[in-house]
Amino acid sequence: MSAREGRLHAAHKLALVTELPGQRFAVASPAPGWFRPAVATGQLVDTGRHSASAGVLVGQLDVLGKSYQLLAPRGAGLVCLSERLAGRAHLAVSAGETLLTLDAAAALTGAAASATGAEPTAAMGLVLRAPSSGRFYTRPSPQKPPFFAVGDILEQGHTVCLLEVMKTFHRVTYGDPTLPERAKVIAVLAQEESDVTAGQPLLEVEPA
Repeated sequence: MSAREGRLHAAHKLALVTELPGQRFAVASPAPGWFRPAVATGQLVDTGRHSASAGVLVGQLDVLGKSYQLLAPRGAGLVCLSERLAGRAHLAVSAGETLLTLDAAAALTGAAASATGAEPTAAMGLVLRAPSSGRFYTRPSPQKPPFFAVGDILEQGHTVCLLEVMKTFHRVTYGDPTLPERAKVIAVLAQEESDVTAGQPLLEVEPA
């Protein structure tokens, strides 16, 4: 097993989630430590679509010298980082401290706008976007074949790439409320081993 494959199963912790008025949810740290966000304000996350695990990666939490993937439980929402985290790469946090909020109502509005044609632009068709920032890989290891090729048909749950976030690799699967259930890959929009940002287009697809 390569180092890249071994990191796919890094230890994780579930964040504490509290429901707020207006279909909003506060996501808090389960323990004191150093938090490094893997999402950005304004990013739309949907754990049921982008992750095969118990939730979506929102960052890395370092506790007593050990690093954990911090996951928000299943659900969709528009991210808003806390004021303390705005513009910070990492921050010391306490147990129960709110790290970000997820706005489910805004997520539904955004998905509806995309479904009516707001998402595709004249220059670019339907696109699969990066769920977080990281380094982009289309194969599990340098010696193995890529997860897909241009012209392939993708279905829900098909692995499309790995994103390396803070030396940990995270599997990204096909699936998005704004995209068809089956799609043909038209183009790869990110360069292999390049650094991508949250929300950046990775693949251009069309209905299959």
